[in-house]
Amino acid sequence: EEGKYRIGQLRPGQYYVSGGPYSRKAEVGKAETKKLNLGEELGPIRIFGKTSPKITIMMTPVFDWEYNRFTTVASETGEYEFSGLRAGKYVVHKYFTSRARFSRDKKNEIEVRTDNQEFDFLPQRQKKGAK
Repeated sequence: EEGKYRIGQLRPGQYYVSGGPYSRKAEVGKAETKKLNLGEELGPIRIFGKTSPKITIMMTPVFDWEYNRFTTVASETGEYEFSGLRAGKYVVHKYFTSRARFSRDKKNEIEVRTDNQEFDFLPQRQKKGAK
């Protein structure tokens, strides 16, 4: 209820902790206690756009940052939004599931520069005769 969590008895090493739309790197040493807050130390940038309805979008920064993944789901009309980003390049993957299968679109690379940028990830239609 308070949004607090505790994970104990981990071996020393690097871990990825996910919660909500964020995934963040954490490293713990032997007999070390570490406090890790998800959602703090995020960037000031928000992006938005259109894609296929109800598709899951995952973005990973190409640059070094403790936050290693951002995830959201597009609305029924295909609108999506990410917030908490920093300027830099990101790899974007789109995933969808149906009763029969799971699929991933080709990855895109985008460069986030300023707040309120718009990126559309609508499917490309193939030309007649193209394979």
